[in-house]
Amino acid sequence: MLRPRPDPDEKERARLREEAQGMTRDLRKSNAGLWTRIRSLVVERGVDVGKSWLVQFHTEDTDNWLGILVTEQSRVFLFQYDWFDTTEDAGRFKEWRELTGLTSDIEYKAFRHQIESGLSIAAE
Repeated sequence: MLRPRPDPDEKERARLREEAQGMTRDLRKSNAGLWTRIRSLVVERGVDVGKSWLVQFHTEDTDNWLGILVTEQSRVFLFQYDWFDTTEDAGRFKEWRELTGLTSDIEYKAFRHQIESGLSIAAE
């Protein structure tokens, strides 16, 4: 069971926002193979990367990345990008699921502050 973390202070909220802006910039504009592939997979699922924010992105394993996107419409999506049997720039989403409103979901709880930061950005 996850223990609730205390709400972030102003400095932590600024850090989360800055991290999301950097990851989002990579998602939207980077020409690196990983980012172009993830960008195309997100677009295939009907999400506009130009109006969405990547609020979490980290490795789950040597060939697996977990990401959380927040859209302009305040929808929240979790994905797992897997490139186990191919090159990093030719991977696939082994998981894509909507977390919108699923505040009791383990992944939502684990990244609640990042998601809340993204929802705040989307509301601006």
